[in-house]
Amino acid sequence: MSPPAQNEDPAAQSYAARRKDLHVRHVCWATLLAAAAGLLGCAASSGSDDVVTLSAVASSGESGTATLTSLSSSTTQVAISVTGGTDTGVQSAVIRSGTCGSDGTLLAELNNLQGGSSVTTIDNELSSITGDTYSIDVQSSTNIDDIVACGEIP
Repeated sequence: MSPPAQNEDPAAQSYAARRKDLHVRHVCWATLLAAAAGLLGCAASSGSDDVVTLSAVASSGESGTATLTSLSSSTTQVAISVTGGTDTGVQSAVIRSGTCGSDGTLLAELNNLQGGSSVTTIDNELSSITGDTYSIDVQSSTNIDDIVACGEIP
């Protein structure tokens, strides 16, 4: 920074210096925020979601959704949320090949639902489990052979 000119008003100098300092700070904050937003955007999602409707099976009364989010070219996040019914225990959930009720081959075990929700990251690309026939089963907390909610992945 150059020394102030002899005939320049000290208040104007101070104002100009404060303004320049404020501008530099704004540019720094904007750069940091843009970088953080870019990092969070990459880590959170690649922008591709599929929502699966989980319908009650038999008279369970339990239903909800599973949101499948592509995290990368090789991982997918599965977030399940269910309500209703009387099952308040810890419930297991899985992704199977086939339609609801077909008892297809196990593709992935998901994290247990606690309080009606769970989030799991699986090592499958989202596009590899959509378009084919896969379903998500939520199982009873007392008997894993009893499916209380199911939905087919679109």
